[in-house]
Amino acid sequence: MARLGEACGGRAETFSGLAGMGDLMVTCWSRQGRNRRAGELIAQGATPEEAAAEIGTVEGLTTAPVLRELSHRVGIELPITEGVCHVLDGQDLHDLAAKLMGRQPTRE
Repeated sequence: MARLGEACGGRAETFSGLAGMGDLMVTCWSRQGRNRRAGELIAQGATPEEAAAEIGTVEGLTTAPVLRELSHRVGIELPITEGVCHVLDGQDLHDLAAKLMGRQPTRE
């Protein structure tokens, strides 16, 4: 995300503070997080639409495809975002995990 933010004119350090890492930590770890709950439901077999119907607003369900499109426009590779979009489109989660883990390492 920091690479994409920088490519769009943002400052890398913004992604290290509360607006970046702080939000990411809450989104991933908090049991009350809507994105986390949606991910859990989808992993259990719910469709994205079913997850949204149960939870209400889930920002990641609509943001991920927009983020993927933006990354393509500016030429930044976002493999996790691509993977999330593939899962939202119905790809098997286990296939996605294998594909991500099989990627060639990068400087990150």
